[in-house]
Amino acid sequence: MDATSKYQEALPLALLAHAPGLCATHVTRYRRTEASMSARDFCPKCGSYAFEGSCTIRVSRSRSQAGEHNTSRSILKTCGTCEWEDALAIDRSNAPAFPRRKNGRRIATPQKDVPSRPKMDAAPFVSLRKDAITRLPDVPPAQTKSVASNTSVPPSTSRPRPRKKKSSALQEMLARNKQTQPPESGSSSQGRLAAFLSDL
Repeated sequence: MDATSKYQEALPLALLAHAPGLCATHVTRYRRTEASMSARDFCPKCGSYAFEGSCTIRVSRSRSQAGEHNTSRSILKTCGTCEWEDALAIDRSNAPAFPRRKNGRRIATPQKDVPSRPKMDAAPFVSLRKDAITRLPDVPPAQTKSVASNTSVPPSTSRPRPRKKKSSALQEMLARNKQTQPPESGSSSQGRLAAFLSDL
């Protein structure tokens, strides 16, 4: 088998996980050109993958007219997509790998006697009469004393007095200075100005 044929047979398996439709198209196209393609994992008609769960495979046996022992076995694959049936003959050398089903009588397994559980009798219903029930003496409700008058706070009659604004210490000092110092006359202020200019 040359490299091209190996590539053509390996390509469907590479495309199967990503694009099953493209894989089926490639298989059918390659089968038309190469009749000897040995890709038994795909349906020969539609090219869908046979072992993804949609294909049913069973072993069929056909008896020949020569005798009962001359039976030919074949693997019958039915495609779940297009319902195409493909038969593959089994060689007699591979026959031991597919053993014949034994048609024997089924023997029922003896069931062990399971000891039955003793049924528990239901407890008898005890009917109580009204006179048999001892009634508890009625407890008088607790009398609540009027404690509200003792615990209540008498309303305050005195109204809150508005707080007087405290004058700052600086304002008090200024007021004292004004009271202690006499008002200066205009002549004295002019004399001081003349003395200051003469010193310069």
